[in-house]
Amino acid sequence: MIRRDLFALALAAVLLPLPASLPRSMSIALLFDVSFSVTPKQLASESSFEEVIRAVTKQFQPGDSAVIGLVASRVAFGPANRSSAKELTADWRQLLVAPPSERFGPSPLFDALDAGVSRVHALPGARAVVLWTDGRPTGNVLGAEDAGARAATAGVSLNVIVDDKTWRIDPRRGPLGIERACQVFDTMARMTGGVCLVNSRGTSATVKQLERVLEQLRNR
Repeated sequence: MIRRDLFALALAAVLLPLPASLPRSMSIALLFDVSFSVTPKQLASESSFEEVIRAVTKQFQPGDSAVIGLVASRVAFGPANRSSAKELTADWRQLLVAPPSERFGPSPLFDALDAGVSRVHALPGARAVVLWTDGRPTGNVLGAEDAGARAATAGVSLNVIVDDKTWRIDPRRGPLGIERACQVFDTMARMTGGVCLVNSRGTSATVKQLERVLEQLRNR
């Protein structure tokens, strides 16, 4: 004979609403373009990068991690699977030993995004590369579509935030000769489920855009 109290408990359990799916963990490669066209300052005195690192880690939940990358004429990375602002800031400061001359060479941004994919593609959760740049790629081995296709195959989204302060009207082409800051990144971003966003309002706007990228990534 079924006991009424046990039956009531079982029925209540069946009738409970199913919990909403939990947000996914994230594994992120956060890349900073440090070419001279982005900032003429000495990198050790440029606080905006560390400000962005702190803002990113404030969004972290258990299971989230990041790796920091510095992009100049080459790309350099810190260790992967970092989860605190203290760790990531220390990694960033270690990367600042790069020779200043590397900031005046080419900016292989497509190759840097591809290198970021290689750092996170085997990590758990939603995986993404996020690049903060002035959006002027030069000296690449890979083309934009090649980098996008490789990232899409790896299941890693490519996300780019472009400072537009250096994008100007080309006087040789008249008032309509305006370069779009995201035009070289839009295709690869769409191929991978990422975004390219334009920032014209300084570091605080970049932080807000990063928060948007991370929220979308977590809830994909």
